[in-house]
Amino acid sequence: MAVLVPISVEEYLENPTEPESEYLDGELFQKATGTNLHSRLQGRLIVLLNRFQERGLGQVVPEQSIRVRPEAVLIPDVAVLIPDNAEDGVITSVPLLCIEILSPSDRFSYTFRKCEEYTRCGVPACWIFDPVEQRAWISDVHGLKPVAADGTLTAGEISLLMAEIFPGS
Repeated sequence: MAVLVPISVEEYLENPTEPESEYLDGELFQKATGTNLHSRLQGRLIVLLNRFQERGLGQVVPEQSIRVRPEAVLIPDVAVLIPDNAEDGVITSVPLLCIEILSPSDRFSYTFRKCEEYTRCGVPACWIFDPVEQRAWISDVHGLKPVAADGTLTAGEISLLMAEIFPGS
């Protein structure tokens, strides 16, 4: 999954990659191609999170590059930025929430590593979803916790019920 030829973060930022890739410590990691289930869940989460945006609690953005430290630029499937964020391009301010949705070719260990990076830069919570198994986890400063099928995912003032995310399951 990683490109073996190391590049600098400056090269990464100046030369957009196709297909889209994330940058961690000199290595490129190609983003997995999403499936129909992945895309539908991503759209559903954006719709559900928009109610918090409408209340002024944050800006909901899909596939936004976020520089979590000088040598790391990650691209969560969905992020909630601070309400007054006016940055254009790669985001450098700390998001309120980052969301990762597993695709069949994703490795859970890499996805969890991304969540650890988000936590280290100050993101209060990272949610991980498996759209096939209809499961979710919350990663934060306390570690990784599974969310029960009748549970709630929270990140500060933002919360969603599993029943809203996976209706009929």
